[in-house]
Amino acid sequence: MGLLSGLGAVAGLATTTPSASSGPSSHKLGERLPSSTRKRSAPIGDELTALLSATRAALGPDAASVDRQLQQGGEEGLTDTQLKRWLAARGWDPARAAADLAAHAAWRVANVPAGFVPESEVAAQIAHKKVLMQGNDRHGRPVAILVGGRHIPRPDPLEVMKFYCYASDVAIAMADPERNPEGRVVFILDVGEFGLKNFDLMGAKSLATMMRAHYVERLSHIYFHNAGAVMMQLFRLVSPFIDPVTRSKVVFLPSDPQEAAAILAKDIDLEMLPPNLGGSAKPRPVEKVWAEIRERRAEAAAAAAAAAASSAAAAAAAAAGAAAAAAACPAAVRDASCSSAGSFASCSSRSSGDGFVNVCIRLGGSFSATCDGAAACEEAAGASHQRAEVAVLAAA
Repeated sequence: MGLLSGLGAVAGLATTTPSASSGPSSHKLGERLPSSTRKRSAPIGDELTALLSATRAALGPDAASVDRQLQQGGEEGLTDTQLKRWLAARGWDPARAAADLAAHAAWRVANVPAGFVPESEVAAQIAHKKVLMQGNDRHGRPVAILVGGRHIPRPDPLEVMKFYCYASDVAIAMADPERNPEGRVVFILDVGEFGLKNFDLMGAKSLATMMRAHYVERLSHIYFHNAGAVMMQLFRLVSPFIDPVTRSKVVFLPSDPQEAAAILAKDIDLEMLPPNLGGSAKPRPVEKVWAEIRERRAEAAAAAAAAAASSAAAAAAAAAGAAAAAAACPAAVRDASCSSAGSFASCSSRSSGDGFVNVCIRLGGSFSATCDGAAACEEAAGASHQRAEVAVLAAA
């Protein structure tokens, strides 16, 4: 992405309407921008539970459809995590969160009907090698590197939107569900080779609009690497349009490589980064990572199918064993009327032997071989809980 696309990404990740009083702010390199205002504190406990319930209630009869559309579009359904993200993005207003989530679900199934964006639809964007996915930081957050100098503006805003969906979905799929259940992402925007050819105002606007409406509460923080004075000024121009909470997540890295690496190393293992960011790893293009994720998912699906088949085979074997035990039950047991067995008297109205066939199945062949009649079966059953079980089976 170009710089403006990256700045648009920051603006697009804003989660509430910017404050009218918020404006540009100066800061030192390597420090996160201060936030002049704060959104409502995140509720917890009973208050959060009530808000989640209110959001589900606001969805009303459409809840099932929204859940289905989200999953068809490749996202998690109406989980508490999903609802909490949208509540946070909409100022903890259940009505707004429900309305916008429903709209997003419809958008998702219309634009990503297969659950993912086919690479054929974004082949030109992939060819630029401008998005790298290097792995997760120490908090389970995916680290996505955007190489601004490789972004070439395209006349079709839909293509930009599709590629962002493609790259973002890969990043979110990388998130560690235990350490990072919200699926937040760390962005590093490398603008060292950025030039006029990379400016893309239309793409940035399209990206910002899409992200505000569809990728809410995903930004952990964003680092600007190799950003000079011109880049800083450009950021100050767009910063009034960025939510102050989001603005506080922005870090401009120092120009000194060692100082920049020291800041990144607070959360990221440098070994996973490419050399230009102080690491030693090879760049990992987004399409390669997506292929690895698909392969792991296919292996997991195959393992689940194998486990299901094994379970079905075990159930079939158990049923066959039960049938064999029933067939082996002595004729004296199968033909007993039960009328003299006291607690078994209730089974006498059924066809003779039903209860005892069940006993043979449940207690195994060794027991059935010792049964000559109702009283003998009860005695051989042994413990009181087994006798009770025999009684229930016989009465059935």
